[in-house]
Amino acid sequence: MRAASLTCIILFLSLSLHAADSAKLSGDDGNPKDFSGYSLIEAIPNTEENVDLLRYLDAKVDEEAMDFWSDPTTLDKPVEILLHPEINLSLIH
Repeated sequence: MRAASLTCIILFLSLSLHAADSAKLSGDDGNPKDFSGYSLIEAIPNTEENVDLLRYLDAKVDEEAMDFWSDPTTLDKPVEILLHPEINLSLIH
């Protein structure tokens, strides 16, 4: 079940990335960026396929849409990912 859930989450996220806008640490006025609406998720890969998929996304997806706070390295090691607000998480829950 966990493997299917992670695969479903990653597939949905990868399909949703086209909707994400660029994010900056500071706005055009030089003030700090407001991260309201961003989501921090934790993925726990429990198969080598899931680890490889997370590694692929970490390498290929724009960091402004999906920012990996920890590297996907091994099985059962949590991976924290910051998601742009336009990525709809409601279908994942």
